[in-house]
Amino acid sequence: MEKGTRLGLSMALCLVIASLATATPPRLISYQGRVTDNVGTPINQNGASVRFILYTDSTGGTIRWAEV
Repeated sequence: MEKGTRLGLSMALCLVIASLATATPPRLISYQGRVTDNVGTPINQNGASVRFILYTDSTGGTIRWAEV
């Protein structure tokens, strides 16, 4: 491979890596799970409500976001 071509490919790779490093994080997080009772049996009730809460601290704190 020609020296100039290798240099060009190396520079392009560096630009791709730099753009990935400075990319903004996504605003949405996809998550899947299962709803079970306290012994691990799946709950299969239509219309069951689930409340999601995000706190400012891992041990509680103030509520930052909540949704039912």
